[in-house]
Amino acid sequence: MAANKEAIAIVLDVGPSMNQAAPGEATSLQTAITAITMILQRKMFAESKDEIALILFGTPETDNPLANGECYENISIKREIGIADFELLQMVQNDIQPSDVSADFIDAMIVAMDHLESGIQGKRGFAGKRLILLSDLGGKFGDDQLDTIISAIHNSNTEVNVIGPDLDEEEGKSDGSHQKEKTPQQRAGEAMVKYILDNVNGASYSFSEALPALSFFQSRQVRPTAWKVQMEIGPDLRIPVNGYIKVKEFKLKQSWKKVYARDPDMAVKNERTFHMNNEEETEVDPDDIVEGYCYGSDRVPMSAEDKESMRFHSEKCLKVLGFTKAEFVKRHHYLGDSCLSITAEKGDEAAAVALSALINALYETNCVAIARRVYQARSAPRIGCLIPHIKAGYECLYWMELPFSEDLRTFTFGSLPLKEDTTTNKKYAPTADQLSAVDKLITSMDLSTALEDEDGEKTEAVKPKLTFNPYFQRVYQCLQHRALNPDDPLPELAPMIARCLQRPQVIEATCQADLEQVKKVFKLETVAKKKEQQTGDAMFKENGDGDAPEAKRSKLDDDLAGGIAGMTKAKVTE
Repeated sequence: MAANKEAIAIVLDVGPSMNQAAPGEATSLQTAITAITMILQRKMFAESKDEIALILFGTPETDNPLANGECYENISIKREIGIADFELLQMVQNDIQPSDVSADFIDAMIVAMDHLESGIQGKRGFAGKRLILLSDLGGKFGDDQLDTIISAIHNSNTEVNVIGPDLDEEEGKSDGSHQKEKTPQQRAGEAMVKYILDNVNGASYSFSEALPALSFFQSRQVRPTAWKVQMEIGPDLRIPVNGYIKVKEFKLKQSWKKVYARDPDMAVKNERTFHMNNEEETEVDPDDIVEGYCYGSDRVPMSAEDKESMRFHSEKCLKVLGFTKAEFVKRHHYLGDSCLSITAEKGDEAAAVALSALINALYETNCVAIARRVYQARSAPRIGCLIPHIKAGYECLYWMELPFSEDLRTFTFGSLPLKEDTTTNKKYAPTADQLSAVDKLITSMDLSTALEDEDGEKTEAVKPKLTFNPYFQRVYQCLQHRALNPDDPLPELAPMIARCLQRPQVIEATCQADLEQVKKVFKLETVAKKKEQQTGDAMFKENGDGDAPEAKRSKLDDDLAGGIAGMTKAKVTE
């Protein structure tokens, strides 16, 4: 079993300094609880196998195995290490209260380290350990065990993260969301934490940095598994390769299931029976039922044996059928919900050389390979293209599935007027000012250079790998709210999710002038709706003949005085 889990100890300060804030602002403890809630939510919705422990320091009571009446006092293991669940989430939101007792954060870190070691002892699959300290560092501490904690962190290969005040900020006000003066004790605590982080290569985050980063729910993390196959180029040439999923459409794993509304924990069992369409509604045994295919008005029965015998039997393969120019494979021909990265078998030097030669040959000739792929024995064959991809550090082939003839839909549309000498084209041809305005608008809304990094270099905004799907984020938000507040209505859309649906602020600012110019050069006019032409039916209909000549008006029953006699009575004229 591969080691891919992480053991995490969350160490939270609940002492008096964490419960102080300016009027109308959240306390450091409230902000820390929000951060922990976000961490747990991300782990739960990502279906992570990481195990988490919660340690509180500054509690009135003491509950840890290292306490001896003198040391490690007022430190409690609130939740032993285990997989995050809604019970832990509810505990964090409802059961954590501030106290008037201060405790040593270094002692709390030692207790957390000890619990991590003992908690995962005998368990398999852990790739690392992490300690997350959330505190404003305003409590008293001792440095007599400083070397002990640094040595323990090094020896156990534990990663340390601190969430609290901005450690890089100059003396004065603390983190942006907590506008209060830093006390001498707090500055001393910050200096101590800086020393520890420098010695263990740890990282620190202010509350204003951590909360936005934790605001989005993470999708389920999947360890990549290689698809191993022999790539056939000819009858005598086979290259052992591995395929890894590069991009795949994400789908919610949790399926919607029907539950008993009065008791959601009670299982609901579905039972299905088949009955004949007769007066007795005779029940039919499932063994006597066979599927049928409608062939016109006839039904052709197909048993399971028939379906199995007609199934196409194929073997696992990746077979190159031929080569073509890349320009002949259109972007709209790409099919499927995933893209594979094809690399040489790990450790096979000959395969790496052969595949590299093929990749470079395709790249230099601007060609792609058309191949037949069968995922595993008895799977349906697929056709696709192998696209060369070369970077400074690696090279590979990208597999993209292509459609068969039956998958294509061909549409024919009328062509636009392209001849410059036609009257229609002259009427609708854009002017130089219009072309310039649109060109400037496109440039000002360019996402590829919208942001700047720490070095002042232009970087891309809304990168796919950093942009979360707002639909899934909303689903997770509602599920989490309903689990914790079953009787409350669903919450409003979170601001962080709403911002995913809006233009970046820098784009909003830079494109405004160009938008106004586009409005100016492309003048829109209200077109008055033409009066509908009146048809003969409308002209002489019963309710619409008021303007018709008297002789042509339709006669009503009230006009027919005398019945048949009146209808046959001749009109007298002089």
